[in-house]
Amino acid sequence: MSGFSMTQNELLYAFSGSSTALATFTAEDNLLKTYPLIKMPDMSQLLGSLGERSSSLKIRALGKASSTATPTYTFTLRLINATTFSSTTSGQTNLVLATSTACTAVSGVTNGIWQLDVDIVLRTLHTGGAPTFTVTCGGTVAGSAFSSASNSIPAAGTAPTATLDVTQQYYLFLSAACSASSASNSINTELIKLYGEN
Repeated sequence: MSGFSMTQNELLYAFSGSSTALATFTAEDNLLKTYPLIKMPDMSQLLGSLGERSSSLKIRALGKASSTATPTYTFTLRLINATTFSSTTSGQTNLVLATSTACTAVSGVTNGIWQLDVDIVLRTLHTGGAPTFTVTCGGTVAGSAFSSASNSIPAAGTAPTATLDVTQQYYLFLSAACSASSASNSINTELIKLYGEN
């Protein structure tokens, strides 16, 4: 780092461990089972700067996936104002930051590695009325678990923006869905980190 802007990265959360694996499933489910909750700081303070050094967050995660044949796994990042996971989107209380393209597993892979890398950058600040602001979310899901070297998040044709209510106490959740239910189609998380970049 040059030190020019005196901007520092801040580690907001980091945890490593083998989460409970999801298997024999298709519907979106929590990939952070057994992990400590990721409680977001006050969003109005965490994301408060616009301009050439707009406020930003970075999420990094890594895990393992296995398969029979070539199912797809789809990842979703959610902000929920409750301590329990739910896949039901409900306005500002359970909102989707971004959902990945369907990531095709390597046929018959066992404990292939996946890695998610997502940036969240403040786009508009709330003004006056509704206490909301807009962020842009984007990144990739890659690794030896998947046949494509790089899968996008969000998926193609999906707007990369989300609108957040700064009055909510949010918890960050990472989830996955699978295209085919099988005991051999399994996925878990091995680590996740959240950074506040400025």
